[in-house]
Amino acid sequence: MRLLSSSFQALTHPAPDVPQTEEARTEALELMSVKHNMVTPRNGEPVIAAIQDFITASYLLSRRDQFFDRQQFTQICSYFADANLHIDIPPPTIWKPVRLWTGKQIFNVLIRPNKQSKVLINVESKCNKEEKPNKKHYSPHMDPAPDLSPNDGWLVIVNSEIMCGVMDKATVGSGKKKSVFGIIMRDYGPHEAASAMNRLAKLCARWLGASFVSSCSLALSSKPEYQQILVSR
Repeated sequence: MRLLSSSFQALTHPAPDVPQTEEARTEALELMSVKHNMVTPRNGEPVIAAIQDFITASYLLSRRDQFFDRQQFTQICSYFADANLHIDIPPPTIWKPVRLWTGKQIFNVLIRPNKQSKVLINVESKCNKEEKPNKKHYSPHMDPAPDLSPNDGWLVIVNSEIMCGVMDKATVGSGKKKSVFGIIMRDYGPHEAASAMNRLAKLCARWLGASFVSSCSLALSSKPEYQQILVSR
């Protein structure tokens, strides 16, 4: 009887800390929404950033020697959407003898998926490991710019197109104002930043998983003891 009495009181007299009115519920949703708490009030730096596997996949995709044909490129671009996003495929970087797209172009599409998107960011930032250009390879009167880094260690983005640099811990994984997501948040608000982060999370998880399965299959197929199992499947 005591249990029934307490349950009845809980139903008829809700807890005072639960928002009761429509105005209170709206205020709570706005104040406690993740999109509105992506930066710290202390200095305005982002508190949400890529970690671990997301940084690994971003770095591997954006390396200088990553090239994809049209089938591979469109497949990877489909990873960061759920068939509900219109994507404009950019022209290839290499036309002859085979049309090839770079891994950096994947992030161009990720930041600005189509021409209707108004996200046009400009970023110039040091990557996690920067190798400075050697001055002896240039004219004595010339001071080489940091974007001539031999190891692609300086990120330059112009109008949402990556000119050089890689996506690593310093550019997508650090909670800095000059990170890619920090710039999107500053210039275009938390909704665009959250959408870009969501696309990056989907892309990295799906591409890394697919690449890992392919690598494992290739490694197993080279071993005689596993060849019969793979053929039988």
